[in-house]
Amino acid sequence: MNKRKPGRKSTAELGVKISALSVRRPDPPEELSDDEKETWKAITATQPPDWWRVDTFPLLTAYCSHIENARRIDRLLTAVRTDEYMRNDDLSFTAYLNCLNTLLRSRDRESRALVNLARSMRISQQAMILPRSAGRLTANTTNTRLPHEAPPWETSDE
Repeated sequence: MNKRKPGRKSTAELGVKISALSVRRPDPPEELSDDEKETWKAITATQPPDWWRVDTFPLLTAYCSHIENARRIDRLLTAVRTDEYMRNDDLSFTAYLNCLNTLLRSRDRESRALVNLARSMRISQQAMILPRSAGRLTANTTNTRLPHEAPPWETSDE
């Protein structure tokens, strides 16, 4: 079925040119730190520009902040795990364990927040790949082995 209007186009129709709107990636909000702005740019680059709507900006802002918080906690965990930290005479082993436990719980909270925000914005790997496709991708990969399978260098037929 042809839905075009029969006959010649009018001058008005010829003069109107419909162009596709140029959609830009959103700029990071000013309230983010420089590291968070870099994270924002890296994340927005993973999706088409029209993926990011204004109503998701607060979620993406929180996501970037949680990523940086998780990185800070990881740096603290690395520092706490060093031998020099343990050699501190003012620190008891119980205090060390309490500090480590607090940092690990904080890291867990940040991880959970990241997962929830990624799911809400549909930017997680789970949201990108259908379950059927994920199974096929795993089955078609030749270099994978199950966790209980020994790597080839550990098996010996000798």
